[in-house]
Amino acid sequence: MFHSLPNGEKEPVSFLESGYEKCIVTSSCSKSYGVPGIRVARFTQIRNYSTISVGQIDEAIAVEALSSRCRQRLIQRSLDMAKVNHTFLAKFVAEHPQDGRPLHDQEFALQFLKTKNILFCPARLCFEEYDQGSLQGCLRLGFVMHPESFRYGMEQLADFLEAESGLL
Repeated sequence: MFHSLPNGEKEPVSFLESGYEKCIVTSSCSKSYGVPGIRVARFTQIRNYSTISVGQIDEAIAVEALSSRCRQRLIQRSLDMAKVNHTFLAKFVAEHPQDGRPLHDQEFALQFLKTKNILFCPARLCFEEYDQGSLQGCLRLGFVMHPESFRYGMEQLADFLEAESGLL
């Protein structure tokens, strides 16, 4: 989840706005701003044409998304979706307390994909280097998306758990 769960907190001040001159801030437009696929590699200066990996269209979209005109609206859009989806997730967890047992994450994800055509990513494959094991048995859940899509996914997961309860 990006910087905070939606509890009404104010957006944190960027380190770029801190007044410290020797500051480098890195991030992406994917999560907080809901602009996946846009690649940005620049400092807070005019475009350096030695940067060959960022296209001009990507840069133009990123500049607009990060502008004062759009930035807060994009973050609010993501927060609003997260709030709604959090209620769907809380309801799902409350209705399935018995399903919170260890599982083989990769086998579960593959079976769910084959059965429901929905992809869960094993968390250890996304977030761990060298398979350290601390996230073994956990799945990565995409949380900020259109609520209808998230609700549908939770319904499909509930159906899958009910149908496969003897196999898991």
